[in-house]
Amino acid sequence: MIIFDSTFLIDLMKSPNNSKHETCYSLLDEIQKTGEPYATTFVNVLEMNKGVYKSNDKKKTKRNLDEILNIIPVLDFNNDYYEQYGYLSAFLERKGTPIGKFDELIAAIALYHGAQVVTNNISDFSRVPNLEIISH
Repeated sequence: MIIFDSTFLIDLMKSPNNSKHETCYSLLDEIQKTGEPYATTFVNVLEMNKGVYKSNDKKKTKRNLDEILNIIPVLDFNNDYYEQYGYLSAFLERKGTPIGKFDELIAAIALYHGAQVVTNNISDFSRVPNLEIISH
């Protein structure tokens, strides 16, 4: 399984003339062709909606987000994430390498599913042991 982080979704929402947008659509197309399951998480949707309300053009940004979420499924909350998150967050804190709470939760969800994370936030996600990262 592949999980798309917010950095990927943000780049996917950029203008079609933007090179990051083109790169993301190409990667999404490649993944779709492989048949590998893919999704984003409810946490990423929360982050993206914050961005909608920070935007100068909320209607357009919300419409763009909704279009993307029609293409990319969302993993909903699952009670099994509690333990995975608790373990990971405590581990990173003890090690002295914590990352943002939302990123810890996204990483925990990915680990729970044995998923790779597509992100440009390599500096944070690379601190998570056994997490496979795809840079976009």
